Amino acid sequence: MKNIILTFAFVLFALAARAAAPPEEVARGYMDSVKSGDMERVGSYMHPAALEKFKGILVQLAAVIGNVDAETDPKKNTAIRILFGEEKPQNVKDAVAKGLFVHFLTNLSQAMPMLRQMLNDSAYDFIGHVDEGGNQTHVVYRATLTTGGAAVTKMEVLTLKRDGEEWKVMLTGDIESFVGGLTRQLQHK
Repeated sequence: MKNIILTFAFVLFALAARAAAPPEEVARGYMDSVKSGDMERVGSYMHPAALEKFKGILVQLAAVIGNVDAETDPKKNTAIRILFGEEKPQNVKDAVAKGLFVHFLTNLSQAMPMLRQMLNDSAYDFIGHVDEGGNQTHVVYRATLTTGGAAVTKMEVLTLKRDGEEWKVMLTGDIESFVGGLTRQLQHK
């Protein structure tokens, strides 16, 4: 009987040790990775469905771009390089979703040093989270961004969804809007 109780206690301890990190801790790790510019680590915090959604957005964009002669328009050339690097847009549908996401963020941070500096100078205060069902939660945090010597503070929400036992970050509206804006810019030029 003593062995059964010890075994049961050991199993409970092992399960507790493997329990998922709280949502605020996951959000903090994600934001710290963004802030430090470790885009590979940022990608590891992303939910697989979010990565696939991002890939879908880039596949649609690649279809819009088609065989655009970017060499004749420097703005298009820059936008295409940020999105796809040296790869052809047509290669996106065969690429791994996480690799596309990491590649995009890396190129974006290199192409926009002011953005990189602003993120580096930012601070985050995690307030708590609000559950939406058992598989999704929203982490509320206060972001303080410093740009041009002025600090701007605003409340933000980061949505997380379970992937097995772990919380993973869903795609933010900021990223979707940015890529959508580039899509519109390329379509109208």
